[in-house]
Parts: sequence; C-alpha cells; structure tokens
Amino acid sequence: MPVFAWRSFLLPFAALLSVLGLPTRKSAGEKTEFELRDAPQDPLVTFSPPPSGSVDRVVVKPTGLLVQQGREAGKPVGGTRLKFKLGASGDFRARLALDVNRLDAPSKGWGHGVMLKIYLDDSAQTALQLGYTRSPGQAAKVRVEVGGRFDQDAVRSVKTVDFRAGELAIERLGSNVHFLVIQDDLQHLIKTMPCPVADVQHTLISCSRMKDGNGQAEYLLRKLTFESVDFVAYQTSRPPRVPWWNVFMAANGAVCLGLLALAIRGRG
Repeated sequence: MPVFAWRSFLLPFAALLSVLGLPTRKSAGEKTEFELRDAPQDPLVTFSPPPSGSVDRVVVKPTGLLVQQGREAGKPVGGTRLKFKLGASGDFRARLALDVNRLDAPSKGWGHGVMLKIYLDDSAQTALQLGYTRSPGQAAKVRVEVGGRFDQDAVRSVKTVDFRAGELAIERLGSNVHFLVIQDDLQHLIKTMPCPVADVQHTLISCSRMKDGNGQAEYLLRKLTFESVDFVAYQTSRPPRVPWWNVFMAANGAVCLGLLALAIRGRG
C-alpha cells in the first residue's frame, strides 16, 4: 500500500477557504471600512430590508447598495436599516459615502430621508444623528440632532444644503461633536455641539419611511468608514455554539489521522 502524504489532503480544503465569498472590509487598527454592497452578508451588520409587500426595493450594485423607495399607495411601509455592531472609545470619525439620486417631498408628516446615527453607551443612551431629509412643501435639509433615547429636550438643528453626492460625517473630539457634509473634497461644518465621552455602542444607517404620505426617494449607499482611537467589542454577531471552522478542522484532522494510520499499517 502506498504511503500517503498527509499534506496533500489539506490542499483542497485550503483552496476552498481561499474562494469563499467573504465580505469586503478593510481593517487597519484604528480604521475600518465597510463596502456597503457587502453589508447584508457582513457578520458585524444587521440588515433590515423593507417589509414584505412594500413598493420599496434594495438592489446590490457593484458600486454600493441601491435603496429605492416609492409612493406607498396603500402598500406596507417600513424603513431600510443597517446596524453596525462596532464599538469604539475615545475620539472618532464616521463617514458615510452616498449619492442622493432622488428625494421628493412627502405629502404630510414630519418628513423622511437618509440618516447616519451613532449611539453612545451612556445612561441616557445618547444618539448623534446627521441626516439629509425633506419635509412637506420644503427643500431638502441637513438635519442634526443630539439627545438621549427618552430626552424630550434633544438639541436639533437644520440647514438647507443641496446634496447630491459626497459624505455625511460625524466627528467627536474630546467633549464636542462636529457634524459635517463633504462634497467635491470640501468640508462644510454644519454644527458643533457638546457631546458625552462615553464609548460608541453601535452605528446605524437609516433610510426612513413614515406611516403614510411618503414621497419617492433613491439612495446609493457606498461606504461607511470609521476611524477611532480604539475599537472595542470587535466580534461577529450571533456566533454559533461551535464555530463551523472548528468542526471543519476537527473533521479534517480526523481524516488525516485515519489515512496516516492506514499508511503506517500498509508499510508494516
């Protein structure tokens, strides 16, 4: 019986691992980038699509995640959300690259739009919000808000901006937070506000919808870039009780040991 080279049995498994479709995410210590076309499959992201029966659609494009929102006309409505379970401490800067292809005014209600939200791990559950929204009978505006989950006195600010493509950015430096819009490589400071220094708990991208009265909207969500002094709780969501790669390697090892035993027995 021929002697088996145990390494040869590992090659097919190594090849399989090399071609698995993994999300495109680059990490470099204090900087992490999420290519949003891959976000629905990313273990650090919880993707909430439009409800069943909705006229809204989410389409994966080579350049990003295309969110198309129509007039509901009696159909079920619900926003599209991406929740990033990436904690951070200290100073940070979050940038959402996107295109706003369309944002019609709603017929009633407070309005709708696309928002970048950062939730802090403090007792008030403070949220830092920067969005591009539109209300009935008005032009689209950049909307800023800082407040706790149950805070009735949240600080809000709005500013009319013609935004088509670029970045929405939230930056915390010390005990202040800066809200910026970046277009054509130019930074426009929208507002600076006091901010708690608590750790970042998670980040949310929301394409909002009201119960009724929504106008049509279309957004191309390209990339989320997060820079921080330090990342915390960097782990995948909902890990299986026994990770699949542990089972895979254990089975692979058992096969190799069995083959090695057969080879030694054959030599004897």
